[in-house]
Amino acid sequence: MSTFSPSAVYIENSDIVFVRIRDVAVARTLNLGHWHNIDLDAQGRVVAAEFINATTAGLDLERVPERDTIVRLIEEAAIPVRM
Repeated sequence: MSTFSPSAVYIENSDIVFVRIRDVAVARTLNLGHWHNIDLDAQGRVVAAEFINATTAGLDLERVPERDTIVRLIEEAAIPVRM
């Protein structure tokens, strides 16, 4: 039985926000520009999202799939980032 739980973490020394939604293998990665990378599974569902320069550049989530889930996880983790 898996104990996985979706979460968001902030890696301060790299200014990266990493959000993990599913505990499945990554099939491909989408680069959405502006230091936004989205990992997808074989069915095209979001597995994880990585936002580089998160606090300095902020997060433009307009084109990010599963935006509402990602925003909720970032807010629950109280990560200090401008969205």
